[in-house]
Amino acid sequence: MKIKIISFITLVITNSFCQAQQSNLYNIEKLGWTINIPDSFTTLNKETKKVHVVETKNKQTTEKSNITKEIAEEVHFQGKNYTYFLIFFKKNDSKNTQFSESDIKKHNNELIESLKKGKNEAQFESKITEEKIDGVNFYKTVLKENIGNNIFHNFIIYRTLLNGFEANFTIFYISQSSELEQLIKAFESSKFNT
Repeated sequence: MKIKIISFITLVITNSFCQAQQSNLYNIEKLGWTINIPDSFTTLNKETKKVHVVETKNKQTTEKSNITKEIAEEVHFQGKNYTYFLIFFKKNDSKNTQFSESDIKKHNNELIESLKKGKNEAQFESKITEEKIDGVNFYKTVLKENIGNNIFHNFIIYRTLLNGFEANFTIFYISQSSELEQLIKAFESSKFNT
């Protein structure tokens, strides 16, 4: 009898744990990507929108409402300890099937230039590596922005071409935390259906 009770309790605890884990599954079908987001993160937005094309001539605006263009889509998650997870993807308009290291360097330089605006004294350290997650090749950039007074902004950016999309998965954080480690582990354990 004791064995049946212990087995039942173990089953209930395991089932509860699995249900809790599944409740945080997040999926972007276009990318074929699924992740189990840590409990401490909340979704800031899930909405994706299309934009209307607006033409201007001689300071007059004419909206062509029947012409729509798919724009980049974004999803944002926020943790409790100033840790953010940003997913950005858009149609791959080039004929390339994968990024090159020079493409990644160019993206990084553009990001650094945009971060420098208004902060000329900021200093940057950047390191690019290649990483494979669930069979998908990524370029991983670790970027550290020193804005002075011992304050740092840190980025971990995973970039790839996936299912016809340019995909960027960015982790932003101020300081190391267990929440950050959980997010990195969750991303590195995520699944891609390509």
